[in-house]
Formats: sequence, C-alpha cells, structure tokens
Amino acid sequence: MLPSPETTQRGRRGFSPRPAAPLPEGRKDHRGWAVSAATALRSSRPFNRARARTHLNPRLQAELWTSWASLLRSYAAAHGLNSTHHAVVEVSADQITLRVNDRWLRFSFRDMQHSGEPAEPFMLNEDGTVTWGKDHEPATSIAMDMAAEQFARQMLAEAR
Repeated sequence: MLPSPETTQRGRRGFSPRPAAPLPEGRKDHRGWAVSAATALRSSRPFNRARARTHLNPRLQAELWTSWASLLRSYAAAHGLNSTHHAVVEVSADQITLRVNDRWLRFSFRDMQHSGEPAEPFMLNEDGTVTWGKDHEPATSIAMDMAAEQFARQMLAEAR
C-alpha cells in the first residue's frame, strides 16, 4: 500500500521547498556584463580546467553544440532588430563565431575568446547550462538560453 499524500512531506499540503538565498542585484562578471540574479549561479571556487568535465557522450556533445549555435543565432537575430548592426553566426564542427561589425566572440568546446582578448575556459554542461570564467575567478554557470541571450545582447549593444 502506498503512503497517502498527507503522510509524506512532499505530498503534504502547504509544503514548499526552501527558496535559495537571493543573489545581490547588479552583479557583473569580469567583463562588466550584468549577471541576472534570477538566472546566475556563482561558485565559491575559481574555475578549474582540471576539474571541468571534459568527457561528454559524443552524441550529447553534438546536440548541445547544435543547440548552442541555434540559440546564439536566434538571440542575435532578435537583438539585431533594434540595432543598426547585423550579427552573423558561423558554425563549424569545433567552433562557433558570433560576429558583429568588426568584433567577434569565438566559442570552442573548451574555450571562449572575445575580439583578440586571451581565451578563457568555456563549457557546455550536460544539464543544459553554460559555464565560463577565468582561471582565477569564480565560474559563472547559467542556463544555455539565458547565456546565449546575454552574449548576443552584449555584442550588439557594444556595437552601437
């Protein structure tokens, strides 16, 4: 016999999980880009390439890569509606480049590079999040769609 909902904590009426502590508003990452308190997760430890998960199932990695390119393309087009510039997303098997005017943002499976700046760690995670950050700073992990929107918005905003 299964326990009735009244006898289990999850099924008890009025039970709700304890909400996560709110993040401070107005936080920015190392580039000065705003990180939304509603979507950002901050690690207390610096990003460590050695700890980063590098062995995804190849089929899953291909799906995540295709999804990441599609999200970048969609959000770049949406933000391009209010911009005088046009964004171009170039996709290959191991690299995605978002170009706006004379600036670019290049992604590979393990790195991200912005218009000639040094590369920094970047990862697509199997849980649908994106993690990036410099080796000596706390990593930023955000849902893929929110990260793609943030990158596209910032690239097109900086092009004005």
